[in-house]
Amino acid sequence: KEKSAVVSQEYKITISDSVDSVEKQQVTAPVIRPESGAFTSAQEITIVSATKDAVIYYTTDGSQPTTQSTKYTAPVKLAKSATIRAIAVKNGWEDSEITTVAYTIEKPWVFTDVTPNGGWKHLAVKYVYNNDIMGTVGASQEFQPDHSLTRAMFATVLYRMAGSPEVAYTSVFEDVPQGKWFSDAVIWAYRNKIVSGVGDGSSYGIDLKITREQIAKMLCEYANTCKYDTTSVKSLDDFTDVDSVSSWAVKYMQWAVAVEMVTGKPNDDQKTW
Repeated sequence: KEKSAVVSQEYKITISDSVDSVEKQQVTAPVIRPESGAFTSAQEITIVSATKDAVIYYTTDGSQPTTQSTKYTAPVKLAKSATIRAIAVKNGWEDSEITTVAYTIEKPWVFTDVTPNGGWKHLAVKYVYNNDIMGTVGASQEFQPDHSLTRAMFATVLYRMAGSPEVAYTSVFEDVPQGKWFSDAVIWAYRNKIVSGVGDGSSYGIDLKITREQIAKMLCEYANTCKYDTTSVKSLDDFTDVDSVSSWAVKYMQWAVAVEMVTGKPNDDQKTW
């Protein structure tokens, strides 16, 4: 038999010492137990990753976890409602995806003026109460759902939603002295550009009833501090009182309506802001 022709081919093999030249494996996302849900007592939260030697970091305020967050070393004792987010990392590996689990620790019902019947009012009050955002008024056992909110109250609501961060007091408004129940909230909101003063700006207006325009502004600015997208807008032309909207409030109200944070009020079959 005749031999075949000889065929040759050149190959060039390049070996790189760069870590980036090698596709990294990804760390397995953390598993958080128990799963999301509502509970009537404190919970012990465990977080694990199936990747050997992975290190887990977590937050309890719903914020993005990083390697600067709290390192998981033992079960987390959770006594109040919270959103836990966790990430697992390992040297030379790609960070895991983030796992998010929300817990509601339900408190015993204390309000005498809100019936726990599952209606919209009850569900809203239940949410803010269980999440330590709002509680009883003064020494009473009342929520007073139909009473007006003051500017001091609403600043406190947003401050508690943010987790009540530590605040170093400085004198900003003449009606916000140190040590009052609203002091940290107002100073925090001012520093985060959520609120400003009234009139000449020297006073905050702690006892003034908050307007729906002011609520829309404060909600939008709070969303900005949380890095949420606040670019959505919707025309206010459907509202019969659109001409009464203050010029400074238009963009905030357009956003609040677009994201259905605020809706109109019925008035003789016409929609008013």
